[in-house]
Amino acid sequence: MRNSDNDILAALDNVTESQVKLTEWKRVDVEKKGIFFKRMQIVATEKTKEQFREILCKELREFRGHIERVKIQYVQSKKLKEILPMNHAICHMDFAENYACSIAEEVQSAYINKSAVTLHPVVIHTRNTENQDVQHKSIVVDSDELVNSDATVFAIIKNIIPEVKSILQNVQTIHYMTDSPTTQYRTTQFFSVITNHDKFFEGINATWLYFEAGHRKGPCDRVGGTAKRLADMAVKRLSSIIQSARDFLNGVNLKNTARRNTYLYLGQPVQKHLMNLLDLG
Repeated sequence: MRNSDNDILAALDNVTESQVKLTEWKRVDVEKKGIFFKRMQIVATEKTKEQFREILCKELREFRGHIERVKIQYVQSKKLKEILPMNHAICHMDFAENYACSIAEEVQSAYINKSAVTLHPVVIHTRNTENQDVQHKSIVVDSDELVNSDATVFAIIKNIIPEVKSILQNVQTIHYMTDSPTTQYRTTQFFSVITNHDKFFEGINATWLYFEAGHRKGPCDRVGGTAKRLADMAVKRLSSIIQSARDFLNGVNLKNTARRNTYLYLGQPVQKHLMNLLDLG
């Protein structure tokens, strides 16, 4: 049975100790080779019972609110798919954990210093013109660019738009669904991209739906996991050597015999797209 906030606080009142030991995630200063930088670490601390009660009440309010917003967001995203107009598309996307390049037989130094590939899964939802059902197509954009910035996202979108048009030629609006990191999808420059989306992409309007941080696993996680599994299969069966994003693309296509997913290589320099963003002013 789920405990209410009052039940939790009542249990705290039964604690006889005046001091409470707890651990918290905090951003602390870390020194490395004379250079100081911030890093999130678990820090042990001790609070009075009253101080701990205040912290607990605040955390409970925030947690309950977070859960409620997550539920509402998923209900609304499901409703959007149900009422999706014929000339609208949904692009649900997210960065996956980078793929660590590997070779079946490698020297020790190569094992220690592995290169990586950026993976960005996208699931496109559109309404079928024949039977009116909502259909989906999965895409994975891979790149050697390891900086997951707003410029990288803009370059990825430039590769996704042609795929959307190939499915829905008369697309008028794209609804993007992502999480909300302030370094990728939610920067000041990127808000300009959303506002001027129709100017960049031939009259196609856009909306952007941001999910709560720490939301549950979604379709992009499954698509990204499948791509990594196919790449690992190609390496283990000695049919591919993956040392770069192009190698990754070739490896997964070898094993993607059913062609359920589409894999794209982000070949254009990200720096070029960054300059386009800066030109917006």
